[in-house]
Amino acid sequence: MSNIEATAERLRGAYAPGKPIAPVKDGFPDGDLKTAYAIQEANTRYWLKQGRRLAGRKIGLTAKALQQQWGVDHPIYGMMYADVDMSEGEMDHSRFGQPRMEAEVALMLARDITQERVTMAELISAVDFAVPAFE
Repeated sequence: MSNIEATAERLRGAYAPGKPIAPVKDGFPDGDLKTAYAIQEANTRYWLKQGRRLAGRKIGLTAKALQQQWGVDHPIYGMMYADVDMSEGEMDHSRFGQPRMEAEVALMLARDITQERVTMAELISAVDFAVPAFE
């Protein structure tokens, strides 16, 4: 099993019980986003095969100050799955090791954006509406 697959499996193993694990970055060079995205992709394939539905993407580190703090030079992204949508009802705090909430703005798209590079005008034209969200 590759280091990428082993790390992806380790992350999945921590998911259900919600127990913290040692940082996964310890087995990889600092700032290795290519490897981080490969681990994310391995878990995305796994979760989709298990029946989870991909509901969208989350963009993080959009502020330059945060990018500098984390040692990256552009925003990063992650997957969002439909089964973690908590827009209806009460939140089950037992699912989280250290519950925190951060206000966000969610952009609901009218169509998928498939190109790798997109202009601001193309992005704006794809947005259907915006809603408040919490992470």
